[in-house]
Amino acid sequence: MSEPTARPGGEQRGERRDGSPERLRLADVVDRTPVRIALLCFALGATLLFAPWALFGTIVGFDALVGKAAPDAVGPPWLFWAGLGGMLGLAGAWIRLFYRSDQLAAAPVLRYFAAGALGCGAVTASLLLVAAVAEPANPRAWALAGSALLAAALCASTLQRAAHAP
Repeated sequence: MSEPTARPGGEQRGERRDGSPERLRLADVVDRTPVRIALLCFALGATLLFAPWALFGTIVGFDALVGKAAPDAVGPPWLFWAGLGGMLGLAGAWIRLFYRSDQLAAAPVLRYFAAGALGCGAVTASLLLVAAVAEPANPRAWALAGSALLAAALCASTLQRAAHAP
């Protein structure tokens, strides 16, 4: 086993300043190259699957929300909020995956936007999952469950890094 190396603050690598062992943080796991590649592949699939729905929901829901004159409205007004939440979640995921934790720590506005967008995406995916769970064999429900969990984990890693930012 290799010897621990000293950090600039004087503490040993793998230790905190008080001498207790350092735990691996979720933000550190997300920043590893193999994990980022896997997350990028998942995000690409989620974008291809959910972006058209989110865009359609935003446009149709906005029409139903604002243009109440049309009696044959295509969709209910909640589609706007669901679509907007989905678009925000996708944007937050791509921001979190394109920027490493140290880059996000240096840009607090971007960090908090990414965390908020991921939170909106996780809540939206969870609410849509509840609506889609009527059919347990529905593959969309499984995709929503994975997306909600991933968005929540990415949001937690972004906020966790914010709590430990220099």
